[in-house]
Amino acid sequence: MERKWKGNGETKKMRWMKEFVTKENGEEMTKKMRWMKEFECVLE
Repeated sequence: MERKWKGNGETKKMRWMKEFVTKENGEEMTKKMRWMKEFECVLE
């Protein structure tokens, strides 16, 4: 029972993560990535 429940929870989490990533994968993600790259350059 525990294993099955844990498995379902994991799949649900993964599905949510995928949806979340896909939603933010457009301009939001590119903006974030661009900012991260700039930030990394500044740090280095």
